[in-house]
Amino acid sequence: MAKLMLGGILLLGLQHTPLMANPAQKGKIDPHTLKPETLLGMTLEDAFDRFGPPHQVGVVRGSEPWQDDVLFIYPQGISLFWFQDRVWQIRLSAPFTGKVRGIQIGDSRDQVSEVLGPPYYTEISWNLYHFEGPSYPIRLRVFFKEGLVEDLYLYRGDF
Repeated sequence: MAKLMLGGILLLGLQHTPLMANPAQKGKIDPHTLKPETLLGMTLEDAFDRFGPPHQVGVVRGSEPWQDDVLFIYPQGISLFWFQDRVWQIRLSAPFTGKVRGIQIGDSRDQVSEVLGPPYYTEISWNLYHFEGPSYPIRLRVFFKEGLVEDLYLYRGDF
């Protein structure tokens, strides 16, 4: 009985400290100065500090349980995919107006090829590009709709 009471006292004594957005940064994401590659590997604390709490949280289910991702969705067209408390993939879509390696939402497939060169792999609706990162490969999957960039997925290529 004493152990049970002590356990209850210890539980009541714990203080939950929620992550709070940095007031100077909250809601001040500037897509024109944002460098999306720098978000790969970001921690939860870093994300809250830079972006504030997400507008929406979702789950993306993979075919295997280890492929499930938690997804933070921000209203600026930025979505962060989490694995083991780190960002491993970023989705950029409208209304995101910034650039990734010189390309942006709305560019034509020809413009993308001019800027990035030939893709590592291509399909009818998307191109895949491979780049060397700081300590891991980086991949950029560019999705097209009616010949224009619709979505950009930037991710660690070692997953």
